[in-house]
Amino acid sequence: MAANSGPTSTSAVAGPGPFMGLLSEVVTVHVGPEGPDMKSFQIHKALLSSKSTYFRAAFESGFREAIDKQLHLAEENSECFSYYMLWIYDHALESINGSNNQRKPLLDDYCQLYVLADKLGSEALQNLVIDIIHEYAVSNEEARLDAPTINFVWANTTPGSQLRSILVDLLAWQNHVDGLEDLAEAEPEFLVQVLKITSGRLPLRLDGEQAPFDRDI
Repeated sequence: MAANSGPTSTSAVAGPGPFMGLLSEVVTVHVGPEGPDMKSFQIHKALLSSKSTYFRAAFESGFREAIDKQLHLAEENSECFSYYMLWIYDHALESINGSNNQRKPLLDDYCQLYVLADKLGSEALQNLVIDIIHEYAVSNEEARLDAPTINFVWANTTPGSQLRSILVDLLAWQNHVDGLEDLAEAEPEFLVQVLKITSGRLPLRLDGEQAPFDRDI
């Protein structure tokens, strides 16, 4: 029997490679309500479709969007979508650093990006954002939770969401909040989940259980 010379190829390809995607036709995505604040983004269709189940369905169908090669996301934020565009082309978010006249994103910006990725069916970006929030919160003393961010997340995610879980952990284990008064208007379910963790935290710590984050409170 001949020796195996290497891995065999497979036809199960998730999408076009980065260069093949750049050879595809370009579509336009308009973001924000119609008016002076609406921004338009030109994106290679194959690359976009390979990253998003939502755009794949929109641009590879017989509907008007596929024919006109345009789509309008009236309820989305153009700044948040610019972060999404960066991920589409760079496959990472490391270059979001406040350069190119773009402010450095805060914790609530990452939460908005997670919600956008969820809506657009970009699971890989959702997982990346969770990792970034973890690292961001551990290394950044200025990372702070507030009621508007918490309420936005609870209004736009479902029970069991990774984003909900990590925000609960941020407060329960690291106290990423300036004061209890900041949470007076926060979603009650969020506070209940935090209390469930904190009420049983001391015995767990004495038994040697490690906190889910690197830095103890």
